[in-house]
Amino acid sequence: MKSDNAIRNGTSIFVGIIVAIAAFVRGALLLPLLLVACSVWGLYVLQHLRGSLPAVPKKKAKAPRRAKFVVPDIEDEPLSDILLLHVNQRVTAALRTAGS
Repeated sequence: MKSDNAIRNGTSIFVGIIVAIAAFVRGALLLPLLLVACSVWGLYVLQHLRGSLPAVPKKKAKAPRRAKFVVPDIEDEPLSDILLLHVNQRVTAALRTAGS
């Protein structure tokens, strides 16, 4: 993969820089230079690894809740209208579950 090859090349350059710093720098400047070199190399690796990771899918927004079916009063309407409403509600519920 392209990213693995870039990280290998970056690692070999990093090792060369660390060896050069350790060979030519002495005293109080050694530790800060090593820390800077490690930090720069770490950022380089993270940049290349971030490009090779798969994208995280975003969460889908929840569908708004639908109003629940309200049972009408039996005394006010004829029984055939109530049965028709019930059948309509059942068919709608079946279609919603089959559609998803």
